Amino acid sequence: MRWQLQRRIHELLTPSQAAHGAVVKRELLLLRITDGNHVGWGEAAPIFSYNGVTVDQADSELRTCLELLGGQDPDDPEATLNGLDGDLSGPSRAALEVALRDLSSRRSGVSILQSLGGSAPSPIELRALLTATSVSEAGVEAEAAVNDGYKALKAKIGLSSDFDLKRLHEIREASPAGVRISADANGAFAVEDALAFLEQADGLIDLAEQPVSGLAEMRALRQRTSVHTALDEDATLPGAMDTPLAADSVCLKLQAWGGIDRLVAAAQLAHQAGLTVTYGSTLEGPVGITASLIAADLAPADLPSGLGTLSLFKEEFPALIVRDGTLTAPPGAGLGTGPEGVEC
Repeated sequence: MRWQLQRRIHELLTPSQAAHGAVVKRELLLLRITDGNHVGWGEAAPIFSYNGVTVDQADSELRTCLELLGGQDPDDPEATLNGLDGDLSGPSRAALEVALRDLSSRRSGVSILQSLGGSAPSPIELRALLTATSVSEAGVEAEAAVNDGYKALKAKIGLSSDFDLKRLHEIREASPAGVRISADANGAFAVEDALAFLEQADGLIDLAEQPVSGLAEMRALRQRTSVHTALDEDATLPGAMDTPLAADSVCLKLQAWGGIDRLVAAAQLAHQAGLTVTYGSTLEGPVGITASLIAADLAPADLPSGLGTLSLFKEEFPALIVRDGTLTAPPGAGLGTGPEGVEC
């Protein structure tokens, strides 16, 4: 097997603003593995302010481990992964695992989903990420998302409580009854500030994602609020799914866990612990989003998932079009698509 690493930059239609920083453009690292006839694709999509990993770090990690790729069996991705993994960060391992499975499945003429015991891909219900930065625009954006078929919406918060509450009021007023709204603070609040915010936001939102940082802080918050909470950044920490639970739900991300296999295992562990599951994105490209959709097929979510973020990119990806608030993995061999987001 031969390999190649490629950098790709995707321009966003509007910046994606979170408490840990704004993303204006998305730099991704693509891994291409070939046997000479078939090609497998993987994608590392780190955000340093989110997970402490850079594209340069992922590049260096992958180059080091891939030096041993040549003699590996392309039809045994599990053995190859175990032989090469070493101490890879989540984004690097995700790129390697997906590329190996993509190549192996294409060689066999089946989808990755089928190779892992699944059948035909099913529509995954999505939660729309709202990026408007003004109160009035937030309402317009929410209404547009609902008209496109979304039954769940998500707003980033954590920069200004007063502004965030005004924006959430506008989103709620623009949304019909039954539309679920979540607010993601990316750990920006202290416990007491989070409690004060959630008291005012109760009735506006159905879920608060990572309001505070730290498992002890999340547990303390959960004991004192009636608003449902979810782990995100802290989900991969040791003990995150132990009792007493630190949240009601967990948002699982391919790049954080390091591949489809670990993402599915995390979902199963979460369900065993009594947590409800949703899947999220680190603004990945078509390769990463498709891999996440496959995981969501293998271990279904309980809540709408944030995997519709390709709509934030200026490019269009015809194999991954959101329809009525849902997204379905392409049905072809391997991932069924590649970095261009066309069916193959």
